[in-house]
Amino acid sequence: LKLATIGRRNPTAFMSLHSVREVALHIGSFRNVDLFHQGVYHLECRLFEFGGPEGRKDAVPHLLVPDNPSSGHADLLPASVLESEAAFRSSSVFIRFCEEELDINNVALYRIECPVDSDPP
Repeated sequence: LKLATIGRRNPTAFMSLHSVREVALHIGSFRNVDLFHQGVYHLECRLFEFGGPEGRKDAVPHLLVPDNPSSGHADLLPASVLESEAAFRSSSVFIRFCEEELDINNVALYRIECPVDSDPP
């Protein structure tokens, strides 16, 4: 019996508990307040968490609804995930006028895995 336990490790000694947090970001529309330059614009969004032994930890974006084909700007740059930057870029819109509001209607889901503290506060 003693020989059978030599070399066996306790499987719970090396396991750590992690939680997965998800944040959904919906960009419904863009309203141009003041016009400096006409052109093609998009929004770029990142989500990250500060703290812990790792410092800053980026959330990974997952694209859910890439485009709204009825918005009239499907021929411009579509919404995308920039994997190298861990960012989400909305679909592009062409801004022509002051006080112009354009529908974007993009949804991105961000996921971040965080270790669970063994000593709760």
